[in-house]
Amino acid sequence: MIIAWLFCLVLLVLDAAAVTLVLDPHASASATLRFAATHAVACLLFAPALLALLPARYRQRAPGAVAFAFVMAAVLPVLGMAGLLLFLVPALRWPNPAGRAVLWQHPRPPSLPDSPVAAGGPARGSWAAGLAGALQHSNDPKRRAEAVISTLSLDDPQAVPLLRRALKDPEDEVRLLAYALLNRKEKQIEVRTRKRLTKLDTALPEEAFLLHKALAHDYWEFAQLATPLSSSQLALCARAREHVLAALQWRPADGGLHFLLGRVLLAERSLDAASEAFDQAQALGVDHRQVAPLRAAIAFRAGRYTEVKHRLRAAGACRSQPGFGKIAAYWEGTGHAAVTP
Repeated sequence: MIIAWLFCLVLLVLDAAAVTLVLDPHASASATLRFAATHAVACLLFAPALLALLPARYRQRAPGAVAFAFVMAAVLPVLGMAGLLLFLVPALRWPNPAGRAVLWQHPRPPSLPDSPVAAGGPARGSWAAGLAGALQHSNDPKRRAEAVISTLSLDDPQAVPLLRRALKDPEDEVRLLAYALLNRKEKQIEVRTRKRLTKLDTALPEEAFLLHKALAHDYWEFAQLATPLSSSQLALCARAREHVLAALQWRPADGGLHFLLGRVLLAERSLDAASEAFDQAQALGVDHRQVAPLRAAIAFRAGRYTEVKHRLRAAGACRSQPGFGKIAAYWEGTGHAAVTP
């Protein structure tokens, strides 16, 4: 290294001597030629010599480093060599002369909220997506377990798909926790259903309508916890349909009941009957944007793929519902898919 320093300094002095040849106002053409030749030789020798002074990681990129040093020395006679020796080499070899330790900060991942207030109402959908990402991609079983617990912040339509995903987790603790939360939801619905069925035997007409309507929603909610198209779900859908029809006998103009009936029939794969129920619901005042995603599902089940995109587009803001956003984006970019709306 000392030899490289001395060699570079000698070349710097040689380059300075060559510059003096052209500083004389009476310099001849031969002096200019001698300057050009001497300067070129000095630059050609300086560039590889400077490479020996650089750290090893720069020496691995020899062609680029040599070319850079040559250009700087050639373009700026004397000043180029001096700058490289006095500023560049020390900066690269001793980047932290004070020896200060660099303190790396490793921020902890934000804690998962466990209440609807912490999660925030408007951000509920994005929060559910974040929990889904944690369940699917996190390598830490504790983190996945925290995500399962945080589904308590969500409504059942958002929480149940996440819990079903957690049932396939490789960690026993996560699977058991998800099963416990699903079982807890089932118990809560069973308790409500049992109380309402007890009241139904002695209820007055107006109260009977409200009980049938509440039981229809209870059984439909219960059906969402079951495996799709399983015997348990179909049995629960049948009970929900039974109570919907009983409530419609008291108030046939209830659009919400027709809408619920359409969803139950769609789950049972009774497509024509579901479509008629949705028609009746819209006629009774249900927003068409709520019905549009479900009509898209009917069109998909029926094999009318060109209709699916138009139905999803008609959903408007309702496409932000869990499960519909990605499907709508997919169908707007393609003509058909093997994806269930």
